Amino acid sequence: MIKYSGPLLLLASLALCVSLTEFAFRLSGGVTRVYRIGPRAEESAFKLSDNPLLGYVYKESFRSDSPDNHQIFSYTNSHGLRDIERSTLKPQDMKRVIVLGDSVVAGQGVAKLKDTIPHQLELLLRENGVEVLNFGTSGYCTLAEVELLKEKGLQFDPDFVLLVFVENDFTNSNSTFIRDLAYSRPKLAEELFLRSAFFRWLGLKLNLFNFRDEFEVADPFSHNSERVGVDNVRRGLAALKELSEREGFETLIAVWPSFSDTEIFSSEDQFARANSAKKLPIRPLRVELIAREYSIPTLRLHTHFQGHLLEKTAEFHMWKTPPSPNWSYTVGDGMHPSRRGAKVAARALAPILRENLLPQKKQ
Repeated sequence: MIKYSGPLLLLASLALCVSLTEFAFRLSGGVTRVYRIGPRAEESAFKLSDNPLLGYVYKESFRSDSPDNHQIFSYTNSHGLRDIERSTLKPQDMKRVIVLGDSVVAGQGVAKLKDTIPHQLELLLRENGVEVLNFGTSGYCTLAEVELLKEKGLQFDPDFVLLVFVENDFTNSNSTFIRDLAYSRPKLAEELFLRSAFFRWLGLKLNLFNFRDEFEVADPFSHNSERVGVDNVRRGLAALKELSEREGFETLIAVWPSFSDTEIFSSEDQFARANSAKKLPIRPLRVELIAREYSIPTLRLHTHFQGHLLEKTAEFHMWKTPPSPNWSYTVGDGMHPSRRGAKVAARALAPILRENLLPQKKQ
């Protein structure tokens, strides 16, 4: 026992050091999140689009037996949506909701359609005669999300359009990273790069397993940035308002929060202010100010997640401190919802949709 105490102590110290470093990197927010999209790869669920404002879309009727739930999904329907099959003809006496968004809505990191926000919403609203269509597309900015609604969504005759807004939607292009090169790497390295902020920083800084090479390749879709232009959120919401008035559907913007190991928060500089977020006065977010200009209602989801976390903490008295919000509600990356995260979001949104779609049955 004495003989191995030194190595064991060293390993324990190393593990603690790595854990603390990972925790610090996540809190700092100083490491870029990555989204793998490879529209030129045969195995990818994505394909190039003729519309430069979109750049890429999901393939129609795509199937894969080996999905990674990032670039490759197991299923898309015949309309190129990560959703069950839908008819463009709306069933009689049925209301329809279209959910716009990026990978948060599409369900990046989760394997099953039922674990996405739109599907969880439909489970809650199905008895009210409401269908909820998943128009989430990984990497899209706000303007592209509304363009997809215009190009594909209007044919489904929506009664309500819900836009799930994520802070990085202010980026005036689609996808922070386009993957067109293949590198041979251990599966563990790929998983760590996706899930560990510290390992991702090392990979990019030291070019481990050619991760930096992969990122430094010139973006083959620079025309998308040129087409999107500047101020995409304002232009996207202006277009959404114009469409809603012309087509007669209601709208709502749900502001998606960020999740660290200690906080759930919504603000422009979220990670920098995470630890003091509760002490700061509530002030309008940029997206809320823009939405007000076009009379589009908004809902901050972070308060619903905070309330749920407090309820669960009180329910389990053995927890001296609340469990990690990151691991409670996301797939471990601080952004993309797990099944539980999708459920909490759906429960927050369902009453609002019922009230707007079924006024005679207001809750």
